[in-house]
Amino acid sequence: MSHDNKKLTRRQILGSSGVGTAGFLAGCLGTGGGGDEAIHVLTDYNTDAWKTRWEDEIVPEFEEDTGHSVDIEYFGAGTAGDQRLQTLMQANDPPTLTTTTFEQIPGMVSQKQTLPVDDTLDEIEEENGETLFRDNLSINGQATFMPRGMYTYSFIYRTDIYDRLGLSVPETWEELLENARIIDEDEETDARGFGISGGKNLKASTHFVILLATVGGGRYRWKTEGEEAEVWLDEEHVTEVLEFANELAEYSLDPSSMTWTSSIENWVAGNLAQDFSLNAWAAGASYRANPEIGLNTGVALPPVREGADPLDRGGISVEGTPVIRNSTNPDGGKELWKFMHSDPDTIGETFLQEPMRFLPTYESVLESDTYTNAEFFQVEDGYFLDLNQKIIEDHVPQLASNERPQTPATLYADSYPYASDMMNAVLAQDRSPEEAYQQGLEEAENRLQEGKDRSAW
Repeated sequence: MSHDNKKLTRRQILGSSGVGTAGFLAGCLGTGGGGDEAIHVLTDYNTDAWKTRWEDEIVPEFEEDTGHSVDIEYFGAGTAGDQRLQTLMQANDPPTLTTTTFEQIPGMVSQKQTLPVDDTLDEIEEENGETLFRDNLSINGQATFMPRGMYTYSFIYRTDIYDRLGLSVPETWEELLENARIIDEDEETDARGFGISGGKNLKASTHFVILLATVGGGRYRWKTEGEEAEVWLDEEHVTEVLEFANELAEYSLDPSSMTWTSSIENWVAGNLAQDFSLNAWAAGASYRANPEIGLNTGVALPPVREGADPLDRGGISVEGTPVIRNSTNPDGGKELWKFMHSDPDTIGETFLQEPMRFLPTYESVLESDTYTNAEFFQVEDGYFLDLNQKIIEDHVPQLASNERPQTPATLYADSYPYASDMMNAVLAQDRSPEEAYQQGLEEAENRLQEGKDRSAW
């Protein structure tokens, strides 16, 4: 087969995927005059649609209603947002809100550098119903984030390629690997068989977490039920994960180049036929730039290793917006978030800016006319709405286990890239799974203990 990657312009791909081209360099839009009491929002909501919504609707209406001023600072893909947040924190000038959970945010939560937001969530729930997976936003029963959307860990595949090659959706790792081989070796298929990630990035960490869950393992387990967690990382589980990732790499695009952004770019361009994904984000991104691929993107639960009995099939991540302690006007920041989530239709408009990126965190939104009747969800008899509903109804019940601990210490440990380091060691540095495991285990144990020692809870 030919493995020459097809090219689309970066603007075509990123503009449709929700990773705005203008956001690759941080830029600050002072819409409310600034000042000591301005609400400073650091955001990756930076597509053209989002900028219009911020600048023409949300900010002017909120400022008029409340008298608060708001400064919006955009950032884009890669590490620009992390670096900007770190700079602001070091300057003792933190933003009031950030709309993405940077890698350092969990560590900040563990050290109580963010404020509790139960009061805000309670008020939002009065209008919108219960928050889905509110526990994922909480530590010791106290909400530390305001939900901005839900990611589920999914398996995506090209239905047209599957149909042409007579493939079935894989239930096991072995079937996934065989599908990848068949796709990769087919002379009429330009797409590669998978997009395993071996970079030092969040996608590699997520791939590790998915594979570790589906082999029957996990990163942490309870040492004292409901109180203290310990590192799990069973050696047999981890080495199996790393060995399987290495086998997938044979049929993959360059693992060291696979980030969330590059994976979406390659999916849109038709260079991938199977991958692990967040929700069905790649389907929506593809439709905007390459409709045929978008409408031929299927979604399923991640396959399991044959014979495994996993706690869950990968996981759910509720992305949250923290209110940062010692920032300007944190109470105003809570008001702004509540204003943006005042009722199901208003929240529905928020999710429709990037309709397949996040799943709504309130059931009332999924049932609202604004969301379900949106023009995007009417395409091809509701193809994309069906994908989202399939994830919510069929996948979500199998994706999250209450047996997995979340504590201040595990949050702190997760702010360090020991999982992606193991993937990178094997897939990019040609080190043995056993050597990578020993290094990863030591790092995880050190970071978890450090998290316990430093926790302010």
